[in-house]
Amino acid sequence: VACLLVNDGDDGAVDIAVTWAMLGLPPGTKAVVRDLWARADMGAFTGSFVAKAVEAHDHLFITVTPSP
Repeated sequence: VACLLVNDGDDGAVDIAVTWAMLGLPPGTKAVVRDLWARADMGAFTGSFVAKAVEAHDHLFITVTPSP
């Protein structure tokens, strides 16, 4: 599942959370998150992911791939 996390605010950096339920995945699913722009894996997470300190008017484009 691809997901675009956007900070459309003007007040500086914020953390942006996405839950697997928001993406249509079961809540307890373990999944690998990949930053598509950096072409780098960000790690394995269970149930949700939090993008830390996304600057104002910036974004993070990720994929969430369930682990077997």
